[in-house]
Amino acid sequence: MKFLQAKQHEVHPLFDLETYMFLAQTQTLSPLQIMNMSTLWERWHPLLRTYTFGETKGYLLVFLEHTVELELETLWKKSEEEAFFHEALAQSMIMGTLRLFIPDLSKSKCAPLPLADKILKRSLAKIGIELTNAGTFGYKYATLTYYPQQAGCEKCLLKATCPKKLGLGSQQSYTIPEGSH
Repeated sequence: MKFLQAKQHEVHPLFDLETYMFLAQTQTLSPLQIMNMSTLWERWHPLLRTYTFGETKGYLLVFLEHTVELELETLWKKSEEEAFFHEALAQSMIMGTLRLFIPDLSKSKCAPLPLADKILKRSLAKIGIELTNAGTFGYKYATLTYYPQQAGCEKCLLKATCPKKLGLGSQQSYTIPEGSH
């Protein structure tokens, strides 16, 4: 049976404040929020997993372990506002990692979800991840995409329900106030 060899990578994504503020839908952060965010980033970093599959063509998988999901589920019950900010941080960590491997992601703003074919399913199964035909694989804070990057909707599993295509993608822009750089 054919499968693509998995290679795990140790990564150290840079924190992108602009991406975080966009995802958190905020234009300001208090010093306490910044300290809490830094502490969380350092605590979650060891829970970040990154794999590439294949040699010249393949896939990139980035996810945070279930510990992060459980922590956020508990936090949602206590403080929705705080959970929202923490969830934005988890998403920022995933995005930062994707940008390490796919620098052009900032321009294309899209990481197409691959079709769930047999080879991809077998390749993920070798590292203990079951991929469904719907493209889910059991991690909430995760992304699976083509690597190297293949832009375009024609190979994306989400093409019929894509938020960008349906006009649901964010058109929001934001600025950092003068003097806060």
